[in-house]
Amino acid sequence: MLDCLQDYSFMKAYSIFIFLFIIFSAFGQKEKPLNYYDLNGIEISKNDFEKKIFEINDEGKTYLNLVFENDSSLIATIVRRKNYGKLDSLTHNKLNNYLEVIEKVDKTKFTIIQYHLGKDNCNDGRVGFNGKENHCLGKKYIENLKNNHNLKAYYIHKLDANINFKKSGWINWYSDKNRFIETLFFKHYYPCGSFVAVNNKTRNYILFLGEYGASTVTKIIEEISKQSYFSANLQSVSIT
Repeated sequence: MLDCLQDYSFMKAYSIFIFLFIIFSAFGQKEKPLNYYDLNGIEISKNDFEKKIFEINDEGKTYLNLVFENDSSLIATIVRRKNYGKLDSLTHNKLNNYLEVIEKVDKTKFTIIQYHLGKDNCNDGRVGFNGKENHCLGKKYIENLKNNHNLKAYYIHKLDANINFKKSGWINWYSDKNRFIETLFFKHYYPCGSFVAVNNKTRNYILFLGEYGASTVTKIIEEISKQSYFSANLQSVSIT
C-alpha cells in the first residue's frame, strides 16, 4: 500500500486505467455524455482536463480525477492532491477525543493520520510494509520520523471485510468507527490511500490525497512545522 510515486509513466497509465474503468464500468450500460470540469466547477475541454490530471510535480501527480453520475450525464472533475486547511476549535476537540480512544493525544505534537480506504487495484489490499526503501509503512522509516520530528502517528482504515488488518506486522490498524475520519477528511474515494498532518497548536492541517511514499510524509511534516506557508484564506473545516 501507499508506494512512492517514482515511476511517473506507470502512474500516468494507472490514471488512464482508473479513469476509463470508472467511466465504462462503474456506471453500468447507460450511454451518457461526459462533461469535464476544473477545480472551480467550470466546464473545460477534454484536452485541458487530461493536461491537468497528468500534471506532475516533485510530490507526484498534482491532481486526481473523480467521476460522478447524475440523471443525465457523467461528470468528470479534478481535485488537488495537496490541500491546506484549518480545523475550528470544536472540530479539533472532536478529532482529539476520537483519537484518544486509540491512544492518548499529545497536543504538543503533530498528529499524522494514515488512512486506508480499502482494497483497490492500486494497493491490492496491502496493509503492511512491502520492503521498498521509500515505503511509508517501514518500521525503520517510522522510527526515524518519530525520532526526528515531534509527532504521533495513527493508522486508521475504512471497514473492508475483504482485508485482514491484523496481518499487518507491527502496525496496529484501527477501524474508522462511524466513518468519522472519512467524513472529516476523505469524503471521496482516492486510490491507494491518503494521509493528513495536523498541527495541534495552530489547528492547521495539510491533507495529501492518493498514493504517497515515506519521503512525502517527511516533506509534509517539515512544511507544517513552519507557519509561513499558510495563507490568510485557508479552508476552515468543521464537522457537526
